[in-house]
Parts: sequence; structure tokens; C-alpha cells
Amino acid sequence: ITSTRPNDLRIVVSWSGHYDFTTGLAKPLFTQPLQSLSVERRVLGYEYYETTETVDGVIKTKYSDSEGSYNVWYHGVSTTENGLSAESFTIDTSIMTTDTYHVYVASTGDDYIKNLVSSAPLRVDVYLPDATAAFYHFSRPSKTFYLLNADDSTANQKAKYWHVFNIIKGGDRTAMTEKIGPAQYIDPVTGSTINYENGRIVTAPSEMR
Repeated sequence: ITSTRPNDLRIVVSWSGHYDFTTGLAKPLFTQPLQSLSVERRVLGYEYYETTETVDGVIKTKYSDSEGSYNVWYHGVSTTENGLSAESFTIDTSIMTTDTYHVYVASTGDDYIKNLVSSAPLRVDVYLPDATAAFYHFSRPSKTFYLLNADDSTANQKAKYWHVFNIIKGGDRTAMTEKIGPAQYIDPVTGSTINYENGRIVTAPSEMR
């Protein structure tokens, strides 16, 4: 896989077994979701991220905000005969529409992700481009998150979201700390911030920080 954009970041979410997971990205406070999680009206792929429409003679990207598209490329989800599923995205971090995107995985079936922390083989691999003399390419994951290691100490039994990490706009392509930020919790009483290096189980997207 090659990339001529040095600020790309690729996310590959994979799991095995008969689980119903979906991956999403959101802006802070979830004021403008980057992917709908409605089970009744779930929106995926190019129809969400790259489909265009003509408005008053001007071609625009559907579901984009006033600044343009979200610059997220969705590569789809697939499942093998052996029950291995994978879903992936590529984000150009240099042209994100806000300074931060929240990355999360949610359970869309009858199971709550809070109850799957110790059993579901779910992982998130993050790839940053490796620099060579001629081009940039993705080789091995730069960082891997496992649901097994997620913090679920503050989530109730009906929590469906794993806030995995935050994507930080721009930054040096070789510096993980400049591209990948931890899920956070801000104490409403003290105002102190707690970082969750392996992500955090939350009940609603509004809890993501």
C-alpha cells in the first residue's frame, strides 16, 4: 500500500466471531457526527463520505459542513468465511475540519460492549506512513488497541461505545504523540483530566473527550 500524502493515518478495526460492531468518528462533543450509528438508518461508505450533489449549480459533498468534506475515506467492511471481520478508514490529518476527531467502536447488536470487554476479540490497528526515498507507505501497525485493555470502571452495564483514541490534526508523521491522543475524562468537580491510553467504555458519544 502506498501513499503520496505523508499526513495520512489509517485505521483498521478487526474482530472474529458473530459480533455486531461498527466504527465511527466524531467531532468533540459529538455536535456533528462523522458517521451515523442509527441501526434503523445507518450510513456507510462513499454514500456518506464522498457522494456529491448539485446545489444551485454548485457541486458539493453530501453531509459535509461549511468547511467542506471531513476528509475521511471509508474502505468498507468485510467478513471472511471463517468469521474474521475488518473495517477500515484513512484520514488525511493535515486537512481535518477540527483539531480533534474521536475514534470509537460501538456494538450495534443486542450485546452491550461493556459486557464484551473480557470476551470479544476486538482490536484497532493504527498505521502511520513510513518515509522512504520515493514514497510513503504503510507497513506494520504503529499502535494497536485491544478492547480487553479498555477501561470500563465508570461505565454502566448498557454502555455500547468504546472510545478508543483521539486523532490530532497535523503533526509530524513519525511522532505518535503528535497524531494519536488518549481518550480522556474530565472530572466535573475538580476539573482534572484523566488519560486512558487503551481507551474508555462510555455510555454515550457525548462523554467522549
